[in-house]
Amino acid sequence: RVTIARLPGLPHNVPEIMLHQMTDETGFEIVYTAALRSVGVPSRKDGHKQAEFWNGENRVSAAQPVSLQSFNKSNAFERITKTLVK
Repeated sequence: RVTIARLPGLPHNVPEIMLHQMTDETGFEIVYTAALRSVGVPSRKDGHKQAEFWNGENRVSAAQPVSLQSFNKSNAFERITKTLVK
C-alpha cells in the first residue's frame, strides 16, 4: 500500500517509495508503471506522465485511483452505483 500525499521531498524511486509507503502523484505513476511491468504488461508513462499500457493493438491509459480530495460526498452514491452497474 502506498499513500499519495502532497508534501515536499517525497521519493520518486521505487525502492524508497516502497520503504516509506508514501509518495506524490508522480511517484505513484512510477510505481504503477513498475507494477504493471513486473507482471509482464508492457507499460510506460505517457506525455502527461500517467501510466499507460499496450493492449496488443494500441496504448491505453491505465485506470487512475480515486482521489479522496476530489471525492464529492453529495454524489457518492451515484458514482458508486454507476461503477457497479457497468
